[in-house]
Amino acid sequence: MPHDANEESLSGRPAGSARPYASGFPERWVQWVLYSPAGRWTAVVLWTALIFTFSSRSQLPQPLGRGAPSYLAHAGEYAVLAFLFARALKPARGPLPRRALAMTVLACLTLAAIDELHQRWIPGRDASFLDFLADGAGIVLSVVTCRLNVLTFERSGGPR
Repeated sequence: MPHDANEESLSGRPAGSARPYASGFPERWVQWVLYSPAGRWTAVVLWTALIFTFSSRSQLPQPLGRGAPSYLAHAGEYAVLAFLFARALKPARGPLPRRALAMTVLACLTLAAIDELHQRWIPGRDASFLDFLADGAGIVLSVVTCRLNVLTFERSGGPR
């Protein structure tokens, strides 16, 4: 139902202008994560901690089972990690350098290898080379997507 432009919201502001939370907490937090170097690296650390926390559990629920769905989950979690890592390495101005993409691949593959190796000592878990390959596929997919985005951005002349 459309609202009248002269209506006021419950907060006393004109309708449509009210923030979802009076404190502005979510907006400030999102801005910090997106635009500050510390926020970007915090996202990398938290995502890495989440990956290692779940891989340290001996009795994980297996709703995906084995096979393709499991490998897609592996690829997805490391694709997100690679995106966050590349975003953290991006300079404040200018495109993402190729060196940053190479560092992203190297760091994320190292973390994936450590993650798989550490699972050898978790009861009920094992190190799987196929899981590592799925992790690597997600990393490469994410980095290629980042690089294509940079190339498209550069050719288009930047944001419009």
